[in-house]
Amino acid sequence: MFVTEDAKGWIYFLGSLEAGYVKIGFTTQPRRRFAELKTGHWDDLDIIDVAPGLARDEATLHRLFAPLRVKREWFRLDDATFKFWELFEDQRRDRFVFDPETHTTEDDIWITLDETPITPFLNSVTWADICEGCNG
Repeated sequence: MFVTEDAKGWIYFLGSLEAGYVKIGFTTQPRRRFAELKTGHWDDLDIIDVAPGLARDEATLHRLFAPLRVKREWFRLDDATFKFWELFEDQRRDRFVFDPETHTTEDDIWITLDETPITPFLNSVTWADICEGCNG
């Protein structure tokens, strides 16, 4: 399925905390995408984080985490990855808004009740922000 860079959907981090890697991707159909990835993968995968976002946010994240790239959309989990999530969670706190009038499909509420989009956060975070003392 082709989507434009301004397409709205979900940015996801799916991976294995135990094995130490994460896939960063974009989808408009999270339930279907996660089922596909879990079925086709040799390791147990967990949903690490999901946030509303735009298709172009996926490319921004891939550039941000380029020093940790293992292959294509798969990245090593390390301190920088966890620092990113810590900073993003700080942005999300106290922003919960749920309106049944605007959440009309199951997928709207299945993943997360946190409606803080990732796009504005990505416009402000840099590798230096998340990688204190890294050699990336």
